[in-house]
Amino acid sequence: MFAIAAPSFNAPSETFIRDHVRLIAPGRTVLICREGGEELFDCPVLSGISSWSPPRTLFDRVTNAARQRWSRYIDRSLFFDDHCRVVDFLRSNRVEVLLAEFLNTGVQYIRACREADVRLFVHAHGYDVNILAEDWSWRRAYRRLFRTNATIIAGSQFLRRKIIDLGAAPSQVIYSPLGVNLCREMQPPCPAEPLILCVSRLILQKGVDLSIRSFSRILLKYPNARLEIVGDGPCRSQLEKLVADLGIGGSVIFFGSRPHEFVLERLGRASALVQHCITLPGQGIESFGLSVVEAMGAGLPVVVTKHGAFAELIADGQTGFLVGEGDIEAMTDRVVGLLADPIRARAIGDAARKYVLAHFTQRHASERLRSVLGLT
Repeated sequence: MFAIAAPSFNAPSETFIRDHVRLIAPGRTVLICREGGEELFDCPVLSGISSWSPPRTLFDRVTNAARQRWSRYIDRSLFFDDHCRVVDFLRSNRVEVLLAEFLNTGVQYIRACREADVRLFVHAHGYDVNILAEDWSWRRAYRRLFRTNATIIAGSQFLRRKIIDLGAAPSQVIYSPLGVNLCREMQPPCPAEPLILCVSRLILQKGVDLSIRSFSRILLKYPNARLEIVGDGPCRSQLEKLVADLGIGGSVIFFGSRPHEFVLERLGRASALVQHCITLPGQGIESFGLSVVEAMGAGLPVVVTKHGAFAELIADGQTGFLVGEGDIEAMTDRVVGLLADPIRARAIGDAARKYVLAHFTQRHASERLRSVLGLT
């Protein structure tokens, strides 16, 4: 049997984790999580692992404080009662391989996998490497993980290099990119009613404000254009105010967080996708770019920044366009150029789709992971 351990299985932006459950070893998979989304799958589940509950007494408060300090500064493993539950669950389900989603999750399961004689694989995704690793205590915990025989899986070469920089041996880190669910090919862009799409969490690092400023310039050339923003986050109210201040509220739609099927449907209607990610201290860095790859798979021209893993995904001018971080003018010029030349836009979109079909489908991703995990 095969186990997947994750914080939850229903986070809106973590479709890749749900894909792993459905596609790697269907019928042979069990799940371990804190809580959230386990009801989506028809398989054995152990939930409530390391979940926090409000203290009821002074003794509980003191005990919780001591446990949290021990967890942060001494040992990031599961607490003893959770450890015992996990070991029993792995043994009773005859699990041979466990895939932990995120490095910080992998750290928690080192001891349980050793005791249950289960091979540990850890899939890094970005947040764990780019943000948590800023904390010295997590870096120390990661080094402990790297000293084991666990295999680390990275979804991009960019992420692989960062993990090695944190102390993993190069031979320990395997490159295995994610895959995407392809929607139908887009229709040729319509200059009379161009639709620009942005699929993103609304946080500073995603640079959605810069995409909006670029779109306001696009409107000068194409007043009938629309910008649709799919996603939510703490910056939404600021972005809505920016749209109002720029006087473009009639041309911008905030959809908020929507199901994955809605995103795929909008990709099939759009003229281009923009993503203006920027590098900020203490913020994340794009370690794969799932929404960008999905857009490319839909035959959609993409205009993104030279940021994180984007540069290894896109051949500039052939399968999309790369612009400098903060270069609103360049992003505007590239999108306007695509709208002005639908034939070239379609050629770039077709080239992008062929590239994704050859390397980044869900079939490719699941086959690669099965091979890495030894489940073939």
